[in-house]
Amino acid sequence: MIYIKTVNFEEVQRGFAETPKLFERAFKRGFDVAGVKQVAYIRDRMLNDPKSGKTYIKYKGVGGRVLKRPTKYVASAAGEFPTAVSRELYKSVFYEVRGPNQLAIGMGGPKAPYARILEQGGKNGKGHYIEPREPLKQTVEVFSPIVRDEINKQIKRALNKKGVPI
Repeated sequence: MIYIKTVNFEEVQRGFAETPKLFERAFKRGFDVAGVKQVAYIRDRMLNDPKSGKTYIKYKGVGGRVLKRPTKYVASAAGEFPTAVSRELYKSVFYEVRGPNQLAIGMGGPKAPYARILEQGGKNGKGHYIEPREPLKQTVEVFSPIVRDEINKQIKRALNKKGVPI
């Protein structure tokens, strides 16, 4: 009879015990990295995408001060990313990692209550219907494969740190 004994059996057991935590951390880290990229993507599109909506003249600046020279800007049309005029909507874009299996992307808050209307469509304060812009939906569609790749990358990275070749 031949007996085979591993020298580091306790270490192997400890490694398997830590595996669920390792994967949980890797998923959270993957979501975190993807969330940062998605927020940057939305903000970039708000600032830099060409807009084809109605042209407005802006008479007031930051803090409600009257501008010496009024400026023009073009609003977004349906399906385009919103224009960042006051920057309140721009600043309100956020992400939140909600555990190892959920990433939330959103915008809005007390200073940008119209974010829901821009995403889903609805009536503005003047009673006019606003067509949906859907910036969050468009971002999720673009980033679905990127999120998956980022999670895989973080899992491989975590396993390599533990000495598991992939």
